[in-house]
Amino acid sequence: MKTSIIAGFAATLMMGAAMFAAAAANDYALGVRGDENLFARVVVITPETRWVNVESGETIKFVDAAGQSVVYRFDTTSWAIGQLGDFAPALAKGRQITVYVAKPRLNKTDG
Repeated sequence: MKTSIIAGFAATLMMGAAMFAAAAANDYALGVRGDENLFARVVVITPETRWVNVESGETIKFVDAAGQSVVYRFDTTSWAIGQLGDFAPALAKGRQITVYVAKPRLNKTDG
């Protein structure tokens, strides 16, 4: 009896950890939603868009042809790769659009 209770508890903990890891890997793995009025640049998502390059620390407004938009602040400590659909599914429209996040540059005046 005691063994089955412990096994059930362990299984519940593992499922909770897996769900937490999946949530962390999706919506906020690259950063957080930003303020609709505060962004550094605009990236237009077209049917031809396959990838987007951004820099950690940037706040980007993603816009599609229909006028839908999402502002997202990329906040990683090193380079990262994610999918636009993880934080902006309405813009990705089911397509795989890879987001490449570069480490922040130390000297922003370099070309």
